[in-house]
Amino acid sequence: MILTLLTIAKGIGIFLLVLLLLLIFLLCLVIFVPVRYMAKAEKRDKTAAFLKLHWLCRILSFQLSYDDGVLLTRLKIFGISWKKKEKKASEAVFEAEKAVETTEEAIRDADIEAAEDTQKENSQEVLPNIQAETETAASEDEFQSAKESEGNQRKTLWQRILDKIRKIWYTITSICDKILQIKDHISEYLAIWQAEETQQAFVKCKKELVRLLRHLKPKKLKAEITFGMDDPALTGEFLGALSIFYAYIGKNVVIYPDFENVVFSGTIFIKGRIRTGTLLLIAGRLYFDKNIRKLIQKFRKEEADG
Repeated sequence: MILTLLTIAKGIGIFLLVLLLLLIFLLCLVIFVPVRYMAKAEKRDKTAAFLKLHWLCRILSFQLSYDDGVLLTRLKIFGISWKKKEKKASEAVFEAEKAVETTEEAIRDADIEAAEDTQKENSQEVLPNIQAETETAASEDEFQSAKESEGNQRKTLWQRILDKIRKIWYTITSICDKILQIKDHISEYLAIWQAEETQQAFVKCKKELVRLLRHLKPKKLKAEITFGMDDPALTGEFLGALSIFYAYIGKNVVIYPDFENVVFSGTIFIKGRIRTGTLLLIAGRLYFDKNIRKLIQKFRKEEADG
């Protein structure tokens, strides 16, 4: 009996150990095996785009393509494909729906015209009596309404002036209160910024941001873009802003500004990989840095104190 229990316990222990090793192996795969991506897009007379993601020797892959209004997605797991396709409505169906709409509009217009004709005939008969009654009623009410309007105009004019004075006073007092609050907090924020811990936290964040951008940078990048805006000055400013990222995007990106026409066309191709372990490592370095944690605690304390 005891031997049987020991055998069962041994089997359960071996099963749990194998399961634990399998989970560790899968976790290592998720952390260290990168997700590779490839994307390309083109905009000329029509717009087309293609995106492909795959992981672990293409065991898991995903594709997305867009070609002039046709969207196609495909997911593959161990070579088994799940495909979803979305297309525009066909021309025949569109023309049939349009024909039905035009016939319904024609019938609706005919009914409206007939109703308007009958309404005109009835209004011509009743109109003289209505005009006579309205003229007598208007002459009686004009005298009373004139007196009431004079008093109301004086009251409403004075009320409007008072309301505007109140609004101006409220805005001035609110602005003064905000300036005082900002003045009180400026010295505190300057003290926090000038502290040695804050400067070290800033340097740490800058280093990790550079590492993140270096990791996310595509291994291959080729692009040829032509753009132009309504205002030539705006086109030049946008071109100057893009030149800041020239060192990051590399020499394979060619940009042609068009200062005369409003245009946006070109092609782009990128290829790279993203590793989950690298992202977790950067996030862990930032999260467990003592200077950053102290800085976050200071800001939370300032917010709690109001």
